[in-house]
Amino acid sequence: MPGSRFSCAEISGGVLYLGSDHTTCFWEVFWESVQSSGTELRIGKGKLAERSVFKAKLKRTIRVFDAADPAQLKLIGANGVGCFNGSYAIARSWAARLYEADPRLDGIRFPSARGGIGVNLALFGGRVRPEDITFERKAIPLLRDVEIMNLLLQEKIALIK
Repeated sequence: MPGSRFSCAEISGGVLYLGSDHTTCFWEVFWESVQSSGTELRIGKGKLAERSVFKAKLKRTIRVFDAADPAQLKLIGANGVGCFNGSYAIARSWAARLYEADPRLDGIRFPSARGGIGVNLALFGGRVRPEDITFERKAIPLLRDVEIMNLLLQEKIALIK
């Protein structure tokens, strides 16, 4: 998918992105959508209305490269900012290398480049299969999500039409 951090042709099954909490997911998805107007931050209400939060649970132990672990980064001669949270072209290159180097690797755990506190998983399709994950059937629309509404209030992000 163009515009996604690790998705590339070398990862044939695609990449599923999961975040540790609602706030982390919000910033990963909507970073580019939050606009500034003077000193005010804004986001289109319609953009939020299009999305919902689905809670996921992994049903098996997964093996990930931990891009938040300095020791793991050192082992492959990488750094977190330049290789995994910087340019998407560079991040895709590293993801492709990791994917090809270890067929047992299920994905990448990486710190949020946006919100600064959460972590994300990029799971390799074909290695992590649909039956390895369950999603709660009940989605939480973002406009009714208490965590997201609290985030908008805390960050003073106005909803606009």
